Amino acid sequence: MSAVRGLTDHVSHRNIGSAERRPVSSKTADIFARRGEIYSAAGRQKEAMHDLEIYMYLVNQGGRPLDEGHAQVLVTLGSLYLDRKFMTKALNCFNQANSLQGENDYRTWLHLAKTRKEFSDTEGCIAAANRSLELQPDGNLESYVERAICLLEVSRWKESTDSLNIVKSIDPTSKLASAYFGLMFISMGRHPEALNNLDGAMKFEPKHLGMLEMASVCLVGEGRFKQAIELMDRALKVDPNHRSWLARETAFAWWMSLDHPTSTYYPDRRVYPVVIEEFSQHKDWHPL
Repeated sequence: MSAVRGLTDHVSHRNIGSAERRPVSSKTADIFARRGEIYSAAGRQKEAMHDLEIYMYLVNQGGRPLDEGHAQVLVTLGSLYLDRKFMTKALNCFNQANSLQGENDYRTWLHLAKTRKEFSDTEGCIAAANRSLELQPDGNLESYVERAICLLEVSRWKESTDSLNIVKSIDPTSKLASAYFGLMFISMGRHPEALNNLDGAMKFEPKHLGMLEMASVCLVGEGRFKQAIELMDRALKVDPNHRSWLARETAFAWWMSLDHPTSTYYPDRRVYPVVIEEFSQHKDWHPL
């Protein structure tokens, strides 16, 4: 058995808190930090989180004072928690790392913005993104996007537009900026402008369910039912169980209620009869 494997077994979750712990050298503990970072870079999140948790446990048990060198481990561990939706743990890691760094690392503030957004702390997200941009205004695309999203959620249209325009000026092909411009214009009822931005984004992500759904909503709002149904069909090719089925049925019903339907296109109503049957039992449901 390797030394690291033996140590892993010794400090596994079932042994943490045992009265028979062996003292562990700082050099041996550092192995877990290095291996955890390697696992994280390789996308092996579960193993990375396990090793970094062990490292932080050993550091705390050894009485070693935390310094800026430990902050990077905390940021990596917090990012793993964030990806796996362990939000409270992620927030604790980022706050601790931020304190160790003297609150001067723009990347940690960006992580805090993302985490606070997940907590629906819109103002906290905006404040963290602003701090990240104060520290690193050039090329900090993600912070501009996070700020724009949170500003959008509180209907601060002009400020959100300004952030998204900066993203577009840095990266004219940014599909994220185009998608959120689309969402913003939908919220404002400006469907043609929303469609223009979503069309641009879908050139890069033609199978993105969220964008297909938003674009179909715009088309229905414009009375372009045939095109809306065709987009819903595209979404259903990607995911046959996507909620576009219900919106599709509603769009079809509205389209056929017109005095003069705009074309002879008829969606295939033979497929997925179970979903259509469920829809027929909920006539009052209104998805758009």
